[in-house]
Amino acid sequence: MACKIKICGITRFEDAKAALELGADLLGFNFYAKSPRYVHPKIARGIIEKLRRRQGMAGVFVNSPAAEVSQIALEAGLDTLQFHGDENEGYLRQFPDYVLIKAVRVQGDFEAKELRRLAQHVDYLLFDSFSPQQFGGTGREISEALLAELDREGLLNGSFLSGGLTVQNVAERVKAWHLGGVDTASGVESKPGIKDKEKMRAFIAAARSAK
Repeated sequence: MACKIKICGITRFEDAKAALELGADLLGFNFYAKSPRYVHPKIARGIIEKLRRRQGMAGVFVNSPAAEVSQIALEAGLDTLQFHGDENEGYLRQFPDYVLIKAVRVQGDFEAKELRRLAQHVDYLLFDSFSPQQFGGTGREISEALLAELDREGLLNGSFLSGGLTVQNVAERVKAWHLGGVDTASGVESKPGIKDKEKMRAFIAAARSAK
C-alpha cells in the first residue's frame, strides 16, 4: 500500500487546491480553537465546496463533544475525522460512517497493549511528538529510538507519522518504516496556517520518491 500524504492546517482555498494538484491525498482542517491553524467550519465548508471533492477531507478535533464533531463534519463536508485529544474507544465508536484517525502523542513510557486496543477502533493511528503544551503541530521530530520501539511492538506498520516532518527527513522516514501515511503542517508553511507551495511540492515529491 502506498504511503498517503496529508497536508494539515489548511486555512485557505489556494493552499488546498495547490496541495491536491501537487499530489496530496488528504487535507486537514483544524477545528481546535486554541490552535494557530484553527479554521471556522463555514470557511472549511467553502474551501471544500470550491474543491468539489469530499474524499480525503479530514477534520482535526481535540476533546470535542461528539455532537459538536458530528455537526461540524456534516457542515464542512468531511469524510475523515482525526482526534488529537484523550478520546477513548467508547467515544470513537460514535462515528461509524467516517474514516477515523487517532493521534497518539508518544513518549518513552507508552503502553503497547493499550495502543493495540485503541487501533481496533480506528482506521489509522497517527504518531506525533509529545508536548505538554500542544496537541500536535509542535514541529518536533519523534526520536529514532522511539520509532524503533514502536516498530518492535508492531504499532508503526500502516500507521501515520507526524511530528517535525520536512522535505529534509520525510523520504528517510518513509524508507525506514512501513508507514500508512505521513502528516505535515509546520513543515510546509511560511507561517502557521499559510502554506508555502514550493515546500509542499518538495515535501510531496520527497515522500513519493521513497520506495
